[in-house]
Amino acid sequence: LFGVTRYALSIMFSLFVIIACSFQIVAAQDSFQISIPEDLVSKLPKKGILDATPALFGQFFYGKMFEGSVIAMRSKNGDLFACEPVIFPEDRSPDQTSIGIIQRGGGCSFVKKARHVQDAGAGAVVIVNDSTDDVYMGVDDGEDSILSETVDIPVFMVEKAVGDKVIKGVQTGTAYGVLRSAKPDIAKNQSMNIELYIRLDDSPVEFMHVFSSILQSLKESVNFTVNFVFDSPGSDKRICTNGNRYCAKSKDAIAETLRQMCILETSGHDVWASYYNLWSQNCFLKNDVSEACSIKTLPASEPFKSCMIASGGISDKDVSNTKFEAQAASLKKMHYSPALLINGAIMKGQLKCESVHHCAPLRLLCMMFSDETMPSACLTSPLCSFVGHVPDACGTCLPIGDAAAILDSANCATAQDAMHHIPISVIFSGFTVGFCLIFVIFLLINRRLRLQMRKEVDAIMCEYTPLRDSFTDESGVFASEPKMPYGVAA
Repeated sequence: LFGVTRYALSIMFSLFVIIACSFQIVAAQDSFQISIPEDLVSKLPKKGILDATPALFGQFFYGKMFEGSVIAMRSKNGDLFACEPVIFPEDRSPDQTSIGIIQRGGGCSFVKKARHVQDAGAGAVVIVNDSTDDVYMGVDDGEDSILSETVDIPVFMVEKAVGDKVIKGVQTGTAYGVLRSAKPDIAKNQSMNIELYIRLDDSPVEFMHVFSSILQSLKESVNFTVNFVFDSPGSDKRICTNGNRYCAKSKDAIAETLRQMCILETSGHDVWASYYNLWSQNCFLKNDVSEACSIKTLPASEPFKSCMIASGGISDKDVSNTKFEAQAASLKKMHYSPALLINGAIMKGQLKCESVHHCAPLRLLCMMFSDETMPSACLTSPLCSFVGHVPDACGTCLPIGDAAAILDSANCATAQDAMHHIPISVIFSGFTVGFCLIFVIFLLINRRLRLQMRKEVDAIMCEYTPLRDSFTDESGVFASEPKMPYGVAA
């Protein structure tokens, strides 16, 4: 009996491990699960749990899920490509909890498809691939880049074989689905990769002001890369240089992009971040991105100028620039900004980082660390203003691990007494300085009184002198009475 029981327990434990592992597999990757109807679920692999690939645009909801009815969204001409505006079926009303499912193809971009589904009123979109090839759902530059900023719903893609079955199933009945976005994770002691995509003619000034200080505290935990976004020839009617090869809102913006590339290369991230924050305040926010304004902000311009010239520079002639060409190759299809990739997890659009306590990118970054490898920036106390600071037992905010931190609140009184104790030397110095100040003030007041007294004496003498002159004869001898002419009676 004991052997049978042990055998049964071992089987149950094995099943538990299998179920747990299966759950971890599902939770560790993005997925699109069909839960009803049962006849559709039975035709799909892994009990209706389909692998899904997120697009590099739209809404990202890492570690969460989106659930709702699955509806095939057709254009007015009847196809499922969504290259034209789509509509809900006649028997269904627009519902933001609905998941629209459409097909790849039709000659339009993924961005346009997603925007049409969003405009119809759906809350998410699943695109069915039209081949067995892996898909990289990025954003093309130009009009597509601008339109991508307006897509605010989750966008995923599933394989053709399973996606076609879902489309067929939802057209004949009601289906219910769940989109899950995996919580990004990293292995213990693994360094984090952070990629920032910015466009200098539309800089995320407030975000960078706070996030650059956060990066300072994460030096040992992250690999930080900056990518400068610019446009290809003639897109969005922007101004272009080098034979229309590189485009932005102005030639000065293109030149500034090259300048900051060279600052980053020759001086490193710390110098670049410091320069960027100063340039943003002194130049960008004042609508002045000229070279003259940049030179005032630069600590030394010669190394950067040499780098700019060596790369090919900015010219009206049709010549390539090695740095722009290399940057364009690394951008792939990331043509919108600002965007932040944290170990491949994307945060785009208006990055919000008002403070270390209200910084969405930092929250995403921190949840990707294990407890053992959590950096100090992720442990910042809400009671402290600086990154990586926590209050000690006495309530004083200090860097984590600071030797000056008091661990026992019983020592706070002693610490306060020591803080308020004034050395005798300081008291003596203060007394000496005070005495000297009083003495100097006394001399100044005394001098002022003497000058005032002298002025009063001089004023009296000025009145006395004319009176004395009126009682002297021609020889200057004082006369008691004035002389009278002859023949004139007194």
